[in-house]
Amino acid sequence: MHKRKMRSAGGRPFRLMGSVTALAVGALLSLLGAGEAFADSAQSVARQWNDTMLSSIKKDRVRPPVQARNLFHASVAMYDAWAAYDQNARGYFFTEKIQATDVEAARHEAISYAAYRVMRSRFGSSPNVAVIYPILDARMNALGYPTTVTTTVGNSPAAVGNRIASSSSCGRSPTTRARSSTTPRRRAPIPT
Repeated sequence: MHKRKMRSAGGRPFRLMGSVTALAVGALLSLLGAGEAFADSAQSVARQWNDTMLSSIKKDRVRPPVQARNLFHASVAMYDAWAAYDQNARGYFFTEKIQATDVEAARHEAISYAAYRVMRSRFGSSPNVAVIYPILDARMNALGYPTTVTTTVGNSPAAVGNRIASSSSCGRSPTTRARSSTTPRRRAPIPT
């Protein structure tokens, strides 16, 4: 009788010990009351916004495919904000290249404004918008960025992030995109 190794869907062996260790460390940090502060200071700004998105999804009552699209658009907006400050990276929707003296700080700010605006747009029609907007506002405040900056003009990181959210399909709802389309989609006739 031969032993069968447990494998994940991708065919790789499970990494159970790493998961158990991570759970143990997370539990210990939460018991010590340091979990929230540690997570924010040790994680990238994109990870913090992903966590914010997941917290918002938990408060929303929308079908999973809609949330998958929301996650995709927020991720694309954050990537485009990162790519705007890299001369070799190509953005998904936003392809402008921006110069900054402190590239890392500019990326953090642009990522934050892009993510914030996309999420506010996506959750704007949620039945729990009154609960979700304060979650988004709290993340911006925790990062030290004012939510009142809405300009899309210029090359400040806030303007770049706002422009990314407004210029691509990330910031618009599917019905807005459908109405703005000039060519209707038609299905091919079914052969008989």
